[in-house]
Amino acid sequence: MSIDITNVTRTYHLPDKNVHAIRHVDLHIASHEFVCLLGPSGCGKSTLLKILSGLERPDEGTLEIDGTKVNGPGRERAVVFQDYALLPWRTVRENVAFPLELAHVSRKDREEKAQEYLKLVHLEKFADAYIHQLSGGMRQRVAIARALVQQPDILLMDEPFGALDAFTRMELQSELVKIWQAKRPTIVFVTHDIDEAIFLGDKVVIMTPNPGKVHSIVEIPVGKPRHRTGPDFNFYRDKVYKEFSLVNEYAVEYYI
Repeated sequence: MSIDITNVTRTYHLPDKNVHAIRHVDLHIASHEFVCLLGPSGCGKSTLLKILSGLERPDEGTLEIDGTKVNGPGRERAVVFQDYALLPWRTVRENVAFPLELAHVSRKDREEKAQEYLKLVHLEKFADAYIHQLSGGMRQRVAIARALVQQPDILLMDEPFGALDAFTRMELQSELVKIWQAKRPTIVFVTHDIDEAIFLGDKVVIMTPNPGKVHSIVEIPVGKPRHRTGPDFNFYRDKVYKEFSLVNEYAVEYYI
């Protein structure tokens, strides 16, 4: 599914001031595209993702999916958060199956689906384990499987690997590319890590803070999986770094 964001603005009203989280954001995301939202803290990446998920509504502007205006959550979208948001009293399989339970899918069918998606993230042997028995990387795999079991057309990911060590992070980045190639959802991925954005994205949207705006968009027409030390990777890393340095140079405080 394609996404069109038009003139979207979101302002938070604090006791002593109003803060523009994002202002006049325009962005087109093609169907099946993998887009990374890249920028420093405070540039509105997570706010924009919440609007895409339907968890927040913009003060101005519109969000359309496949040409239809949307104002709230929908089953075509699933979200993966940084903090996992798993249920500790349920097993791994039960956590993954939970969205299907809410949709009143039969127990047999939801267990079969959960096992299928646990296999996709290489956790089928841990189906009967509990969350406290898993590492951070394994917990994030469970969260990804839980999102994917809904078979969403759009997968929204808010810095899902931000709390992981470098080795686990790179492993999960590679696994996510494989999942995207197999299932072909449209993915919007929030990150502040330039290398992560280059490794994952078909398009890197660089945002500037205060207020959050789209500064520039870098297309990365390089096949996946990508070699992190290859010449193409280094070329686009340098290109994004130059754009990113401009974001920091011209970012200013903006309050009303």
